[in-house]
Amino acid sequence: MRAGWPDRSHGLGRVMRALVTSLLQGGRLIVSGMLMAAVVHAAFVVLFLAAGVTGLAVFNVISSLLYLLMTLLMRQPRWRRLCEAMAGIEVVLHACVACYWLGWDSGFHYYLLLMLPTLMVSTLMPRRTKWLGCAACVLLYLGLDLLSHRGPPPQVLPGGWLQALRMFNAAATLTMLAGLSAIYYNLVLRAESGLREMASLDPLTGLLNRRSLAELAHDQLARLNDASSPLSALSVLLGDVDHFKAVNDQHGHEVGDLVLRTISQALQSGMRQGDLLGRWGGEEFLVLLPGTELPAARMVAERLRALVQARSLRLPGAATLLPVSISFGLCQAQPGEPLAQAIARADQALYRAKQAGRNRVALADQVIDTQPPSTLPPQDWAEQDAPSAEGDGRA
Repeated sequence: MRAGWPDRSHGLGRVMRALVTSLLQGGRLIVSGMLMAAVVHAAFVVLFLAAGVTGLAVFNVISSLLYLLMTLLMRQPRWRRLCEAMAGIEVVLHACVACYWLGWDSGFHYYLLLMLPTLMVSTLMPRRTKWLGCAACVLLYLGLDLLSHRGPPPQVLPGGWLQALRMFNAAATLTMLAGLSAIYYNLVLRAESGLREMASLDPLTGLLNRRSLAELAHDQLARLNDASSPLSALSVLLGDVDHFKAVNDQHGHEVGDLVLRTISQALQSGMRQGDLLGRWGGEEFLVLLPGTELPAARMVAERLRALVQARSLRLPGAATLLPVSISFGLCQAQPGEPLAQAIARADQALYRAKQAGRNRVALADQVIDTQPPSTLPPQDWAEQDAPSAEGDGRA
């Protein structure tokens, strides 16, 4: 069903916060890096024990447990800055100690390179701190290179062990870089998809907005005009909430927004597979019914009208229910007819539905009276919304 997506936001601020959360929710990229670091350190324990370097094996046991602890603490926002700082300190210490103890050819300096992307994608540090951290990593890398080549390391490993350790470090570094890049890429794709989706939605109701629905309507009309397309009919249904101005005037705009959300949910519940629903503007809703001729479209319109009428609202502190209803204008688009003309014909039918008493469906050439007298809104609303010489009576 393409009736629109669920209601996910009610304002621009919430939309932007949702995008930031989906991009790096809870430091997800950092957490993934910490898990991979814990696995790599566990592998180092085995390698160092086999090579007889007990001190570095113990150091890696501590590091592995530390990363696991930080992975758990990162779930709590108050610990995130501390965990990032601890992870950075551990990487630097591990690279420096291992390079000093085993020499530059052991390849432990590669892990300093992991600090650069980790710092730059972090959401917990200001930009200036990120650049200062990257500059410090570069200087530390160069200084470690100079220091490591001044003489032989304290622990000299056999050539085969040293080469294997360097290849393992290179492979581990490249694997973690690839993994972090893949995670970041997927998060960016999700954020981009969320941006496209939110740009197509009405923030109040979660339905398609006017621009996105108009684009889809033009596509449907192009299919209708294409002789090779299987689409043989397209009906256009324009709805307008009854007495909406009176609701806003008597109960306030918050209740008006609640009415719009309630009606949008009722309309969504009545959509068929392939139908298109959106908020056309203000209290107007537009429904496109591809492959539906006028008789079937009239049945759909009646079902939607009844679903809306069944959604009476009980307001806080009110003794009676607040009735809601909607009037529809319906037409079938003709081959070669512009979208604006089809909607104009539906709008004219909608005007006649309002004039005939509201809460009903009007076709482009007739009005269908379906509203029982007992369901009419309160009389004072009808008097407030009565047509005047200055208005069109469509409230």
